[in-house]
Amino acid sequence: MSTFILNQGGGNTPSALPSSAYAPEVVSRSLKMTLRQNTFMPRVCNSKGRGELKGKGSKLIIPGEPNVVSQIYTPGQPLVTQVNPRAEDQEFTVSRGRYVQTALTKEQAYFSAIQNLAGLYMASGGKDVNEKMEAEFFDLVLANVAAANTGDSDGLAGLKSLAYRVGTSTKPVLTFDSYAEMKDTASKTDAPYTGVAAKLFSNLESVLNEQPVSSAIGGSKWAILPEWYAKQMQLSDITLNSGDQSNGMSFFFRDIGALKGIGGFDSIYRSNLLEPVVTAGGEDTTVEAWPVLFGTTDAICFADELVYDERGVAETAAGEFQRRVWVYDWFVHYPEFIGVAWVTNKDYTAAA
Repeated sequence: MSTFILNQGGGNTPSALPSSAYAPEVVSRSLKMTLRQNTFMPRVCNSKGRGELKGKGSKLIIPGEPNVVSQIYTPGQPLVTQVNPRAEDQEFTVSRGRYVQTALTKEQAYFSAIQNLAGLYMASGGKDVNEKMEAEFFDLVLANVAAANTGDSDGLAGLKSLAYRVGTSTKPVLTFDSYAEMKDTASKTDAPYTGVAAKLFSNLESVLNEQPVSSAIGGSKWAILPEWYAKQMQLSDITLNSGDQSNGMSFFFRDIGALKGIGGFDSIYRSNLLEPVVTAGGEDTTVEAWPVLFGTTDAICFADELVYDERGVAETAAGEFQRRVWVYDWFVHYPEFIGVAWVTNKDYTAAA
């Protein structure tokens, strides 16, 4: 079973009250089978492992899927038998946890102009946990992207065609609002890859579509964008150079305020928690590459989540403490259904 340390000391971590310094007043434990509902995570993960670990330990084993391969049949020739064509089982262990713990004296509670100061403390702590969980989720996605779904040495992706320019963390695509803007800047930029924001985004669905799918896997498509790129994509006009003003694409991209349905994606989210990767470029420049995450809801499963509250009164001080603990984890079941593109809005010179 996993062990979670509630207080590790150091920094600004609040010190836990010694066990002899408080008497438990109320202990409330509740099992909740959902991710934080005020984040986007419930809509980009699936819940196939939800609740399966309750009372059974902290390890989840997912049986391997059949991998039966057809053979060419020739009359009169011996047949070859596949022995145990199932893939290896996947094992996942719940190993993530966070907590908040605060103390409140009777004087603070009495004189505070805020009616429920203790509740405000918990709300503030919960907001911080939400943000940290989302940052952990981003790291999980970036660490488990299938090779075909992110740029190779030439910034190209696609399992079958290798035809979609999505950039890399050292050579991101410098994106523009329109073809006209990109053309005007072509002779002035040093960036090796350039593209119209909306055009690049429309390629991401094709990257996913080149992966093999079946009726059992796939799920709805999602994408998570840095705020500046989301706005640039909304303003994109991909019809300026084509001369085709009848397809309505310019109007569509400008008016779709919620960014839903663009490029074949069912759910598109903006996030200010996405951070750029900054590396050294050539000629004394730096490269600021922002990730654009995309995938399907079947790619990452959420195994379990335990949230519990504890509250106690101090024996040697006129006050009380409260804490809330989260235990959770995500598991990448199908890395072939998550991908990442790398974009930038700042010119740079690529390193040699």
